Amino acid sequence: MVSVGDLVTSTARNCHELQEHGMESDGPNIIYPFSSHPDNTVLVYCDQTTEQGGWTVIQRRIDGSEDFYRDWQEYENGFGSVEKEFWLGNIVIHELTEQTVNEILVELEDWVGEKRHAHYKMFHIADDKIEENKQHH
Repeated sequence: MVSVGDLVTSTARNCHELQEHGMESDGPNIIYPFSSHPDNTVLVYCDQTTEQGGWTVIQRRIDGSEDFYRDWQEYENGFGSVEKEFWLGNIVIHELTEQTVNEILVELEDWVGEKRHAHYKMFHIADDKIEENKQHH
């Protein structure tokens, strides 16, 4: 593991693996989620402090600065900035959830600071080709 500026580099597939290698602070990091293309990297935001950390953030909305009214292609590929507001992208989320059992933590906060959360022990995004086959049968 090598530190480049504020980024920690390794061959970790997700933020949980980065945490296992000693990365303890929240912020942007590079991961390698694609098993079929192990050299392809993705810049993600890691939450290493909420509920024992290890969370790869897939969506972040803070102040409405990013337009989330997008078409399917944009949701598939992802958009925004991991340092601000973003959607990680269905392709990346599928890769992250394809190889292992995953949890998802949904955190909501209103404009006055009231917070709620839901923690699900199993989370998976299917491949869009699988979903297309289900719709045709």
